[in-house]
Amino acid sequence: MAENIRGKDVTIRLAFNNAPLIVKAKTIEVNENADEITDDVNGEDRSELDIVTNYFEINLENYTPNMDVINASLAEIANQDAQNPQTRKIVVIRFTLRGGGPVAYNAKQVTRSPFNLKAGGRKEAVMTTLKLRARYFDRIQATP
Repeated sequence: MAENIRGKDVTIRLAFNNAPLIVKAKTIEVNENADEITDDVNGEDRSELDIVTNYFEINLENYTPNMDVINASLAEIANQDAQNPQTRKIVVIRFTLRGGGPVAYNAKQVTRSPFNLKAGGRKEAVMTTLKLRARYFDRIQATP
C-alpha cells in the first residue's frame, strides 16, 4: 500500500529576475484554470464534452523570515510602472515520494498576481501570500 506524501516531502524554488527568494511555504496550491466546453449537437442524446486549459494558478502561503518576497514583488510593480518587459520568474516544486524518487514540476511564463502581507497577533507568525499565474506547468527531470 502506498503511503501519502506529506508536506515535509515538498520543497519549492522561487526566483524573480534570476534572484533566488527564500520561501518558507506553509501551503503550496496549484490550480488549473480551464474552460469546460459543452457542445450540444442536434440529434445527439448527450452533449459533447471537452476542456481547454487557460493557465495555472500557484498560491503560496509563506512564513516571513525576511521581506525578500515583498521587496521582489514591489520591484516587479516598479518594473511594470516603468513600462519595462516582465522579468523572468522561476517556480519549481519538488516532491519526494515515499519508497520512490523525486518528482518535480516547473512553471513557465510566470506572472505575479497581487500579494498579501498579514501580521496577526503578538505570538502569530507574519505571513505572506504570493499568487502567481503560469502559462505552462510541466513535469521535469528531478535530481535525487
